[in-house]
Amino acid sequence: MDQSFVWISILFSIVMFVVGIAAFVFWVYTLIHAIKHDNKDKALWIVLIVFTGVVGSLIYYFVVMRATTSTPTGMSGHHMPPTSMPPSA
Repeated sequence: MDQSFVWISILFSIVMFVVGIAAFVFWVYTLIHAIKHDNKDKALWIVLIVFTGVVGSLIYYFVVMRATTSTPTGMSGHHMPPTSMPPSA
C-alpha cells in the first residue's frame, strides 16, 4: 500500500473526528439553550433539536439564537447607548 495514502487516511480520520466532536458540542449547546430560555414554541424546538441532530441545531441557531442576540449589549447585559448623540440645544 502506498505510504502517502495511509497518511492521508489518518489525517482525514482525525479531521472527521474533530468535526464530529464540534458538531456534538454545538448540538448540546443549542439543546441547553432551548431548555433554559423561554420561547413560545419551547417544546417544539427541543423535539426538533433532539430528533434532527445538528440540522435542527443549525435551524434553531439561525432562527432563534441569532434573532435574540442581534441587539447590541454591553458587558452587563444592558443596552448600549447610541454612538452618536443629537446636538444639544
